Amino acid sequence: MAVTALGVFRPGVHAATWNAVALGLTTSDGWRARVRRHAIGINNTNAYGDVKIDGIHRGFNMSLSTVLKEWNAAVQAAMYPVVSATPAVFNGLIEHVGYRDSDFWHPLILTAEAGSPAALVQPDPVFFAGAALLAPDNDLEFLFGPVEGDMPIMFDLYAYSDGSSTRLFEWGTPA
Repeated sequence: MAVTALGVFRPGVHAATWNAVALGLTTSDGWRARVRRHAIGINNTNAYGDVKIDGIHRGFNMSLSTVLKEWNAAVQAAMYPVVSATPAVFNGLIEHVGYRDSDFWHPLILTAEAGSPAALVQPDPVFFAGAALLAPDNDLEFLFGPVEGDMPIMFDLYAYSDGSSTRLFEWGTPA
């Protein structure tokens, strides 16, 4: 008699790069994707008052968040992406006020560990977001103390063109 799992699960460690540089270790919770759909409600009618009777789809926004463990150059660049220094250094400088976010966004790529359920269950082991940047409402937090720091970080994903479609992300490495 064959025994099967009671559900389809997709655990697995994911390595992450931003601007082609590894972000390093995260907490065991890994990465979380948050998707928010936008719509304009149709309401304020004579027959139904303020009851929403329909809506007009206005798109999606998406973010990815995690808690980083390492204090490396990639983490500093991701936490402070709007500086001129190369490599980016988290140094408190205020630069580039008035620039567009698109001047600073970079690809954020998550790759599931080979052989893990996440690599086998997803459409592809690689999650590619072509335009990601530190979310503007993300409160950066890091520790000055005798233990390793947990640094929560959230990236907003921006729409980009893959040459034939406009998207927020895609499964697989773009050609």
